[in-house]
Amino acid sequence: MGGQSLPEAAWSASLQVFITAGTNEAGERERFISAAHALIQEVMRGAAATPLYILLHEVPADSWGYDGLTQAARKLGRPAPPVMTLRQMAGMPAAQTPSPVNTALLLIDFQREYVDGALPLSDGAHAASRAGELVAMAERVGVPVIHVYHEAASALAPVFAPGSPGVRAMSEVPVASGHHRIVKRWPSSFKGTSLQAHLQDLKVQHLVVAGLMTHNCVDSTAREALHLGYAVTVVDDACATRDLPDTQGGVIPASEVHRVSLAALADRHADVVRAAEVVSAWRA
Repeated sequence: MGGQSLPEAAWSASLQVFITAGTNEAGERERFISAAHALIQEVMRGAAATPLYILLHEVPADSWGYDGLTQAARKLGRPAPPVMTLRQMAGMPAAQTPSPVNTALLLIDFQREYVDGALPLSDGAHAASRAGELVAMAERVGVPVIHVYHEAASALAPVFAPGSPGVRAMSEVPVASGHHRIVKRWPSSFKGTSLQAHLQDLKVQHLVVAGLMTHNCVDSTAREALHLGYAVTVVDDACATRDLPDTQGGVIPASEVHRVSLAALADRHADVVRAAEVVSAWRA
């Protein structure tokens, strides 16, 4: 005081504490006061005969503001941060409708196995119809059309056996003389096929992908396409899949498998758009 240190006999300390009324029991208040008293003594270096004043004020909840919420309740009530894709975090643009320039339309496994074979898909016909619209517009604007068909390695395979009705093309997705056709044995349309070489010959930079099934061959192909350096667009309503068993003994509906598979692709690997968006962009 006055630029001079006070003798220890003149030291004093006070602490005022404000708590919400009714939130602490008497024992809790007493333990707090005792702990605060010990802390102040420690800070004051145990000065002898130091007067200590601890004032505990109980304040009605609605006197705090914040609609009467405590700090803990306010923390719980904070809005969650927005859920973002990796593409958004990286500042990449929203899904774009692809230009027909340097683009190819890749149609995966539109085959009878998914109609009246061992793997019928409830939305398969709808997806094939949308794919047919894409084919018609691709032909109109000169976008190369590539059909990929699956065949198993063995004639005894339970699905897609060579020569079986299941490997035949679906009529809703027409094959014209100018289209390119590829047969694969793996989920990815690139594995063990001529697809990459054909795309390089065509100088393709962007793949528009439609096909069956969303979670399997479409997913595998889209991921590998990105790894090979292509921009990838997957056409939501020109793809379909089936119900899957989960690991808990339940069943995940096809619509949910489809939705989650496309969400996973949209996180980093592909733009996901509707067939009408592609048709409209190419028509323009």
